[in-house]
Amino acid sequence: MTPEQFRKHYIEHHLQFIEVDSEGSVLGSTGSFLPVNKGQKLSEIHPFFESLQPMLSQMDEPQSLHCVNLDLTGREVIVDIQVHPSGIGFILRIQDLTAHYNNYQEVAQERNESIIQEELIVLKNAELEERERFKNLFIQNFSHELRNPVMSSMAITRILSDTALNPEQQNLIEVLRETHTHLKLMLEDTLSLSMIASGKLELKPVLFDLRKMLEVLSITYKTKAGSKGLEFKLTPHERVPQWVEADRKRLFQVLTNLLDNAVKFTEQGKISLEVGFNQQYANKVSLHFAVTDTGRGIPEAKKNMVFETYSQLTSPDKEQGTGLGLALVKGLLTLMGSEIRLQSKEGKGSVFSFDLEVKVPVESGWKAVLEKDADKARPKAPLREGKYRILLV
Repeated sequence: MTPEQFRKHYIEHHLQFIEVDSEGSVLGSTGSFLPVNKGQKLSEIHPFFESLQPMLSQMDEPQSLHCVNLDLTGREVIVDIQVHPSGIGFILRIQDLTAHYNNYQEVAQERNESIIQEELIVLKNAELEERERFKNLFIQNFSHELRNPVMSSMAITRILSDTALNPEQQNLIEVLRETHTHLKLMLEDTLSLSMIASGKLELKPVLFDLRKMLEVLSITYKTKAGSKGLEFKLTPHERVPQWVEADRKRLFQVLTNLLDNAVKFTEQGKISLEVGFNQQYANKVSLHFAVTDTGRGIPEAKKNMVFETYSQLTSPDKEQGTGLGLALVKGLLTLMGSEIRLQSKEGKGSVFSFDLEVKVPVESGWKAVLEKDADKARPKAPLREGKYRILLV
């Protein structure tokens, strides 16, 4: 089709000029998408033009009518109409813009739906935030309310253990102690998670003996692992510093949660805690912590799920927990500027690891701390010979 043929085809099918006299009778027409006969009344072409007839007698300037829907023998078209006064009547310029208006309508509808969807997302997020706020507030209050009776029960248990008990009663007291300890730790984990979610948990760095803390963990988990017939091994790098400055309580909480999970989900084999040395610069040291087990492992599809609150791998024949441990680990490490990493193979075991940057005291400052502690421990006056009573705490 030549350009001239295309232009003629487009004009015939999409553009039409109708000339009418002042009485509304058709004088002539070009184009073919509206069937028009010479001498025919304008109102007979389509009912819409009947409403246009009264306007013609009062029109002295061109007028435009946009997005006019016309039903033509079962086919609907959308047109723009321009009416121009002429010497003997009027000229109607009618352009078929059906495709244009339909496309515009689709775009407008998509835009409106997008706006509605965005509003729904905002409302949904607001609802989720309100639910989360209420949940955290409830957990905080609930944990505080539970702590008092738990502490009271622990105190009574401690008092009872100091009385004359037969072996059976003593065993019951030990079971009660273990239950109290587990409940207390669970309350602390729940409260910590709630405080992390609400942004109220603050780190409290202190100077502490890292190697001593690792030794405590080693003794504790050798006992726990041994009760299940498992082996536990602690492997600290030789360059791991003894004294570091960090939030000891939160680091201890992270490691105990990882080790508890390892013991809980391992039936045979061994568990290890490795503390590696990455690098040191100025008074900061980057350490690498890794807890490895030979347990059941975690399926690839569920690796992200285990870090969600109250989520865990379900197994009807295994002991179930609260699903707080790994969620708490993730939250605490994020707060400490680190992140938990997981490598696991189903049926082979798992490795949970993270890197943590801690401060180490500079030599001069460390000497000052030692000298200060030594001054506190040094007696103010020489002791005379004799008997003395001392208190060891």
